[in-house]
Amino acid sequence: MNLPKELPETFTCTSDAPYDRHWYKVWCKDNTCKVLHSYAEVYTVWWNFKELISNVEVIDVKQRGGNGF
Repeated sequence: MNLPKELPETFTCTSDAPYDRHWYKVWCKDNTCKVLHSYAEVYTVWWNFKELISNVEVIDVKQRGGNGF
């Protein structure tokens, strides 16, 4: 998927951390939310359903480290 290099004017940036380390909560105007695991998914949902979305919350995902499972 090729994403545009510039964000639309309706987006605001609240973090300069790499996006591949985040999950996203997409909040709808009816107060429901869905957790998405990639920025590409968020962009697609926003593009197709922006009239239903109130905001997107960025969630830091703690990377598991160590040995084994």
